[in-house]
Amino acid sequence: MNASTREGVLPQRRVVVLREDASVYQAIQAMRRNNIGCVLIAGEDGECRGLVTDRDIALALGGEDCKLDSALKSLMSAPLVWVEEHESIDEVAERMIDNGVRRVPVLQSRRGKRHACGIITLDDLIEDQLAPPTKIRAIVKSQNAGPADPKRQKAKRRSEARQSQTYREFLNDLAQHCSLQSEQAEQLAHALLAHIVHRIHPNEASHFITQLPAKFHATLLATKTGPDRSITQEVFVDEVVKLLACDAAQAREVIAKFWKCLQAHVSPGELEDVLGQMPKEAQNLFTAA
Repeated sequence: MNASTREGVLPQRRVVVLREDASVYQAIQAMRRNNIGCVLIAGEDGECRGLVTDRDIALALGGEDCKLDSALKSLMSAPLVWVEEHESIDEVAERMIDNGVRRVPVLQSRRGKRHACGIITLDDLIEDQLAPPTKIRAIVKSQNAGPADPKRQKAKRRSEARQSQTYREFLNDLAQHCSLQSEQAEQLAHALLAHIVHRIHPNEASHFITQLPAKFHATLLATKTGPDRSITQEVFVDEVVKLLACDAAQAREVIAKFWKCLQAHVSPGELEDVLGQMPKEAQNLFTAA
């Protein structure tokens, strides 16, 4: 943590600020690059307006309206819970307890606008022993209570249910296509999709991921960005041989069936674009009759 401990100044983590019109995908990439769990959102005038966490994104992507190219403005938590630089740790802890949050941005006023200069998290309070155990327990308890708004709770449950349903439908379809057990189908899907995402260009990968069930998104977005030209047909075949303990001929048959399963869940145009970034041998592998 980049912290200042001098009297009257709160310790603060470095923070990433994005504009309201930045996309969900840009936020995910910013969190990955900086190893953080949230980004702050500013308006055109630079004033801090809200906050988006990795959990906000994961839940939103399970719904029907949020896509990777959606604007962050539609996801951000507002009104923002914040503190000023001169406030005390005790005041920070009370904001967390009262609002059921674990992250509080630190703002400073410049020309009548509040700009972000850092953020304090529950982890900071614990790791640096900045708050007494009674405060920490109270903050954790407020987190476990969940959103106070019943509408948010209901929307969260619907979103999680939709994510689980579409994910299971995809895996059941794959298991039937390839005559696999559910666990085998899940391992196969994650392995092959990760290789595909790593092989193609980042922009194409983001479009491809968007069309997959939301429960794949977090894992695939954490995959190294491509294009990695070392991923050939042999990599795909060897992966399936290892996972299913089968021979190469059987692995090729499974991969072709896996691609047929994808055709029921991803648009033809998107699959054509993905294939266009694969080497010829891999294209033949996926589309074998």
